[in-house]
Amino acid sequence: MKITEISVNRPVGTLLIILAVAVLGIISIPSIPVSFWPEFVAPALIVVAPYPGVGPEEIEESIAKPLEEQLSTIDGVEELETVCFEGACRAIVRFGWGVDFKEAKRDVQEKTARARSRFPRQALEPTVLQVQDFIPPGIEIGFSSSDRSLNQLRELIDDKVKNRILRLENVATAQIVGGLEEEVAVLIDVEKLKLYGLSLSQVNMQLASSNVDVPAGKIEFNQKNYYLRTKGKFKSLDDIRGQIITAVNGIPIFLNDIAQVELLPKEPTSITRLNGRQIVGLAVREKSGGNTVAMVNEVLAEMEALRQIIPADIQISVIRNQATFIQQSIRSVVNNALLGALLAGVIILLFLGNLRNTLIIALSIPISVIATFIFINQFGLSINTISLGGLALGVGMIVDASIVVLENIFRHLQEQPDQDRKKL
Repeated sequence: MKITEISVNRPVGTLLIILAVAVLGIISIPSIPVSFWPEFVAPALIVVAPYPGVGPEEIEESIAKPLEEQLSTIDGVEELETVCFEGACRAIVRFGWGVDFKEAKRDVQEKTARARSRFPRQALEPTVLQVQDFIPPGIEIGFSSSDRSLNQLRELIDDKVKNRILRLENVATAQIVGGLEEEVAVLIDVEKLKLYGLSLSQVNMQLASSNVDVPAGKIEFNQKNYYLRTKGKFKSLDDIRGQIITAVNGIPIFLNDIAQVELLPKEPTSITRLNGRQIVGLAVREKSGGNTVAMVNEVLAEMEALRQIIPADIQISVIRNQATFIQQSIRSVVNNALLGALLAGVIILLFLGNLRNTLIIALSIPISVIATFIFINQFGLSINTISLGGLALGVGMIVDASIVVLENIFRHLQEQPDQDRKKL
């Protein structure tokens, strides 16, 4: 038996099914993520290995080659592109479509960690990024103060704000930008260095070898293993100043004897300004496949709570809010779709001259759209400008199909006036 015959012969059951579909669609809407663009995972990863103050040729030998040797052994790699420039090496690892991206990222991180053991000590920790990390964050917040320095402001945001934001359910990362960071500067006195017969490399090696925590074995006691380690990492500037560099005639030479150790601001690599004034920014991104609007609302609610903790001299301003733009874009698409459906209904009423048939077409539009939300939710998709644009296009196709069906029914009624109207 055809679906149309079942629908005609059992109108009550058909009506109940339609109502059930509409209810399920409406229930599904709150759980569907809302974002500007659909979730897209490009099968490529980017490894950035910084080596400040070093030229491209040296970076190629000390960073790029060990990194390439490790990354080239990963299964599924289709292309490996490495670029060396002053101060860093960038490797782009491209995989084929359909690869298990989570496993591929885990393999890249593992191989990068292995290559790190062959990097020079002065090289910084490499970072594994994906294409989505370069998409603008969902929300950016600016902090400024007339009573605090930029490094004090950055420290306060790092201590009191960043960790609170990272604990939110829909937040993936929170990155502090701008401001000034501090670093330990060892200012060597060259004359004293010559006096004791030392070189910069000796001082550097001694400090690097001392600033480590060394495993010291394990103790078995009462059927338990206790692993030991000796703590050697520097805790304060005095620890660094008191480091023994060498000994002359049995007399220890401390670092404080040949250098000044100070805490100085790092040389800034970027400056963040708002209305011509330097600020500290916080860029927050949602989790992969997450709800941008929900994440932004969570962050804004948390910032309202943090205003009670943050000192009054700090001004907070929202620099970028993707949720507002997303909601405006989605509202525009929805309004255009509704306007198109309304105009289509008016045109159909004018040409068919039958209110009943026009209502049939008008009801088929929202029911079909609402039913779509069930599948969007089940397949893990999101409400975005692309999916809503497709729904708007589908509205036109529904109207076209409804007109064709109604015209066909009218034709059969004219050709066979005695035919059962239900079957038509």
